[in-house]
Amino acid sequence: MSVQKVGPRNTRLPTSRTAGNIQPTCYAHPFANISSNMSSFTGFKKLLKRQPKANPKTAPNTGIGFLNLPGEIRNEIYQYLIFPNLQFIMIIGNTNDRCYGDSILQHPIFRMCRQVREEALSFLCANKEFHIYGVNSASRFLDYIGTAGRQSIANVMLCLVSHSETLNYDRLLRYIPEMTNLKSFHLRIDKDNWYAWGEDNGKAFLQQLQAIVNTPTDGKEAGGMTWQVVGRSHLTSEEGAILVTTRELAQILGEESHRYR
Repeated sequence: MSVQKVGPRNTRLPTSRTAGNIQPTCYAHPFANISSNMSSFTGFKKLLKRQPKANPKTAPNTGIGFLNLPGEIRNEIYQYLIFPNLQFIMIIGNTNDRCYGDSILQHPIFRMCRQVREEALSFLCANKEFHIYGVNSASRFLDYIGTAGRQSIANVMLCLVSHSETLNYDRLLRYIPEMTNLKSFHLRIDKDNWYAWGEDNGKAFLQQLQAIVNTPTDGKEAGGMTWQVVGRSHLTSEEGAILVTTRELAQILGEESHRYR
């Protein structure tokens, strides 16, 4: 047991002089009624044994679990924790599930428990816009976030960056009907990749994608897919080629859904 001094921290203890040495007169002990002999010390130990011990079974539980909080408060917590300063999130070429765990889903709140993970993931998908580069990246991301994430995702911009990916777009098309909260789906088409696709393959993919996005399903309202053609420079020749490609795609996707973003 440590010895404590009585009085303010900076108060000096009274002293007495013995043989020229300065020694403290006394130390105030928290148990001043206990003498320093062994019998009193034994009694002190018995006194400690008689003190009631905390029983975890009977002690009142005053803590409030996170899941016991109202949903509105939990949503406010998610808002402060999950990328509060980002308007959109970019998904680029992730090759495996670990990429998501090490990047956009690295916050510890995604690892608390299954229910909190689903709530946090649903909040993320519903409140952020996702810029996804490539059909394969989109398919892999939609697969990783699961049903809860797909049903919550609201705003997507899909950038077609490789014509070869359009050969394996079936999985992406299967996931889109599950996106029942989808508010906007914008397609950015690279001018050079459009010519590399070949008319038949590119046309079939775009028509199927637009039809699925715009078709209502159980719980999903009819969407309105928008699109635009982009280039890789601001040269006059490049801008002219973009206009030509835009006219070609307008015949497939409709001029009314063409947007500049």
